[in-house]
Amino acid sequence: MRRGETGSIIAYHRCDRETVAEPVFAGKAELVPSNNPYDWLGAGIYFWERDYHRARDWAQRRAARNAPGSRPMVTPYDVGALIDPRHCLDLVTYRPVQLLQEAHEQMGAAFKSQGRELPTNRGEDIAPIRELDCAVIQFLHAG
Repeated sequence: MRRGETGSIIAYHRCDRETVAEPVFAGKAELVPSNNPYDWLGAGIYFWERDYHRARDWAQRRAARNAPGSRPMVTPYDVGALIDPRHCLDLVTYRPVQLLQEAHEQMGAAFKSQGRELPTNRGEDIAPIRELDCAVIQFLHAG
């Protein structure tokens, strides 16, 4: 993301050009939030910050594997957005990380009192499934 003149951030959502970007640009569709239990940072629309090459590489890997049940990505494309960082969980600063640690502890206590097991992170480095990370972030936002 690049800082705009107002302190806002310009960020990019990688998606398929024909099925997502062009309908959004034409005003015929909106970006659809992802809401999978394995979404690393919780439900929402994911944007890439600063590293265009990493975003492009992710989109190319995603297009190559096109998992069953997911929207196909044939031609990776960027949709830009202006984001107000005051409404973001900035994970490179200390306070939000502390909030996540507290949410993890509170969620663990809530699950224990209900006799439930916490979700777990699992999978390979290339395609990890981060159900615990997702659940903690969702718990923090719900609180």
